[in-house]
Amino acid sequence: MQELSVENAGKVAAEPVPVEPAVRKVGRPLDETAEKRILEAGLHVYSRIGWRGVTMSAIATEAGVGKALLYSRFPSTSKILEAAFEAYIPELTGEFSTVRDLLLAEAHRVADLYLSDVALAVRRVQIDAVAGIEPFDRIADGMNERTVLPLRRRIQVAISEGQLPPWTNVTSLLDVIEGPIRMHVFAPAPTDGVRSDMATYTEHLVDEQLLLLAHVGPMRGYDGAWAPPASGS
Repeated sequence: MQELSVENAGKVAAEPVPVEPAVRKVGRPLDETAEKRILEAGLHVYSRIGWRGVTMSAIATEAGVGKALLYSRFPSTSKILEAAFEAYIPELTGEFSTVRDLLLAEAHRVADLYLSDVALAVRRVQIDAVAGIEPFDRIADGMNERTVLPLRRRIQVAISEGQLPPWTNVTSLLDVIEGPIRMHVFAPAPTDGVRSDMATYTEHLVDEQLLLLAHVGPMRGYDGAWAPPASGS
């Protein structure tokens, strides 16, 4: 069976792992932790205060760097935030032998993101993008291009290969994976219990949705039965 992949997909990763932003190799020399601190500071200030409170002075103070150094690397707060979201919310990379593995990896990525210390920034950017506030519409579009669109292409490959039934609605499938994870994390305040049971929760969630999806063909106007390919085929 052809493995699910997209062009330029990364190396195999059974589960998503925390991503450290790559330090850019342009401009004047910089101590090796400064850019990471600047990007983190931008996200933390935005998380706590919102876009009106994101200033170069606030970011410099939070990062523990001078404003001269900050301006030597970034011309504006917008560029800092754009770089920070790109670094901390990358595409789900890897090759997955089954669509179940793909959906589990995406579920883990989303859960890890919503349980991370940038979760509030992610929630804020979605609201500010809808409000049309610059640069958050561009940031949200970039997040979508890096995460949602490649995942949709992978799922379309799974449908074409018969790993998912032909009546699969890609949007609905992703909604019923990500939506419950959001509720599971945000409905209560995140606790150690939520974190400790997340792997089991996401595994049950994905398996239940795949099972239900196999039986909704008649509800979506399809006749005939469908069964997933045998394991190892």
